[in-house]
Amino acid sequence: MSSDNGLEWLLQFLSKFLHLIGIQSTYVASIASNFRVTVYLMRQFFELDRDVFLRYVVCPKCTKLYKPEQCTTIINGSQVPLRCTHMVRHRRQMKECGHQLVREVILTNKKIFYPLKVYCYNSVIETLERFVSGKALQRNVNY
Repeated sequence: MSSDNGLEWLLQFLSKFLHLIGIQSTYVASIASNFRVTVYLMRQFFELDRDVFLRYVVCPKCTKLYKPEQCTTIINGSQVPLRCTHMVRHRRQMKECGHQLVREVILTNKKIFYPLKVYCYNSVIETLERFVSGKALQRNVNY
């Protein structure tokens, strides 16, 4: 992910910055020499779970959101994909979008539908609540 790349870049910058400041201070130099933080280690330390989010299927044409289970249906015992049912204005009249939402992939003895476009959502409030009430923060408080 690009956000992971950005965070990794920021951690590398912080490490180099601490090494630069460490030239003037032995205390900062000792911190800089022990600073081996990666995105993986940060996630482990703060107990952040990456996959706690809601996934939605997005219509590539009109950007209407659908739950994944709303994109297929069972007809005559077979699972078939549905098309976008959102009504859009087209030349002064309302028209159903009708764009394809998922693509069919046939695996060995199994048919799977993958979304053409996905939107992942994670509530900021729930994330902050989980972060603040996490065990990682509680165990590192030294009073």
